[in-house]
Amino acid sequence: MPDPNDRGRYQQAVERALIESSSRLRGANTGTVYQLHPTSANAQAIRPRLALGDITVYDQLDTSNRQALLESFKTTEKAILLGTKSFWEGIDIPGASLSAWR
Repeated sequence: MPDPNDRGRYQQAVERALIESSSRLRGANTGTVYQLHPTSANAQAIRPRLALGDITVYDQLDTSNRQALLESFKTTEKAILLGTKSFWEGIDIPGASLSAWR
């Protein structure tokens, strides 16, 4: 991974990693970041590529209802959830809905 201070290269590397892991796992993963802006930028950048594989991208900025976002993610067969630090702890996604967490 490039240095996080090199925002352009780092952002592209994060997006590439999200696309590759989501494609391999057919969704069923989450990505967490520390700030809302990168979450939104990541979601916008990866949505078109993942849509080709019918993988839905849920972004914390899509809704203010955290629980509704989690429920949508859990019930969508192929999905990735992008959120901030608030999604690091205290969420329970059992079974095949979550294969990877990062």
